[in-house]
Amino acid sequence: MTSPTRSGHPSRNRAEPGGVAPIASLLLLAALLLGGAGPAAAERPPMFIGAPQIVVAAAVDSLGKEYPVLDVSVPYRALVFRRDDGIWRSGIAVTAVAGRDGRRVGGGVGRAAVSVDGYADTRGDGRVVCRVPLKVRGDGPVELKVVTRVLETVREWRQEMPWTPGRGRGLPWFLAGVDWNLPESLDAPRLLGDGLDTLRVAIDLGRRAGVPAAPADLILTVRAPDRDAVVVSRSTTLPAAADAAGNLRRSVGLPAAAMGFGRRELHVELRGEGGGPEHSLVLDPPRGFVNLRLDWDDDDAWRLHVGWLERIVDGETRGRLRDLPPAERSVAWDAMWRNVESDPAHAGPGRREHLLRIIAADARFGRFGRGALGDRGRTYILYGPPDRVEPRGDDLAYGAAWEIWYYRAEGLVFNFYDAHGMGDYRLHSTQIW
Repeated sequence: MTSPTRSGHPSRNRAEPGGVAPIASLLLLAALLLGGAGPAAAERPPMFIGAPQIVVAAAVDSLGKEYPVLDVSVPYRALVFRRDDGIWRSGIAVTAVAGRDGRRVGGGVGRAAVSVDGYADTRGDGRVVCRVPLKVRGDGPVELKVVTRVLETVREWRQEMPWTPGRGRGLPWFLAGVDWNLPESLDAPRLLGDGLDTLRVAIDLGRRAGVPAAPADLILTVRAPDRDAVVVSRSTTLPAAADAAGNLRRSVGLPAAAMGFGRRELHVELRGEGGGPEHSLVLDPPRGFVNLRLDWDDDDAWRLHVGWLERIVDGETRGRLRDLPPAERSVAWDAMWRNVESDPAHAGPGRREHLLRIIAADARFGRFGRGALGDRGRTYILYGPPDRVEPRGDDLAYGAAWEIWYYRAEGLVFNFYDAHGMGDYRLHSTQIW
């Protein structure tokens, strides 16, 4: 980068819903998500909203026609509770629309309420689950658009997923539920590697009536979504027998150390021997999360991470870290951050925020390679999100454009230039504001 230059929470399910009136922070959240805060707000870092978990299962009506059923699950932490006669109440409403070839061909609605005895339970590990059967006209695959809303608030999530009738029909098992140990949060992504070194996934399987026992494999795969590369995979063969209720649970542990740093997706698949869609069932959509665990054996990645500490520690400390052998990196990295975060004079980001800046830079600026390695990505990592972004056209070069980033506390302005209008912004100059 150039130097600055001077110039100008057990629950009791109840029938009644609960909620609260929208408050200012929720209105602000809605404005940000809808992009209604203007051009500068649109350039702020993406907000990480814990999306509901949705499992799409197949059911058969009295006429033998197959239809989809949604199980929508939302953690208590993502709800808004209202206190009423000593009970904390909340709930969700779910609306799903099925489309085919651009036309609406069905849908369904549902709602579920929950109540707990104390405020601490509202921040616990409980979940509210809403089951929504859908009516669908005609045959063939459909696209499902699902809106989950917290009752009597403006908080909502929108998700899209495909559903194909007949998928997995030849399998003796179906996916009845998927859960994991990653904490849910409204203002951060689901994080692994931040005090949690193993992703533990629990899969509930149901025995499909009328289908004879046959070999089937349960396959869990973690992928890097930006390049669809398989990072780690686990496979287990399912037995023919189940418990008295016809169910089966399988738990799998996936180490963070094997996944690499960055955004990741968990894919769950049931696969039989017959092949084709009747003998394969995939959980849609996959579960997204972020792994903050560094790969200590990757020399190139280590040097990059040390370089991004430019405004965190001095050059001598960075040099010592850069020269460490892999066996010593984990201990030194932890010790360095303990010192930084305990220093009252440190006004920069903490360990988690710093790593999340790298994740956000990769996601926001990765059009021409890894976003954290570009000029805007590096500026974002070192200084955080700008207070204001001002886009400008270039009157002298057709298609060319500028982005001007303002940092009030630092008194700096960064000028980025895109010479060809393709989004490939390079740092042009830095000014003192």
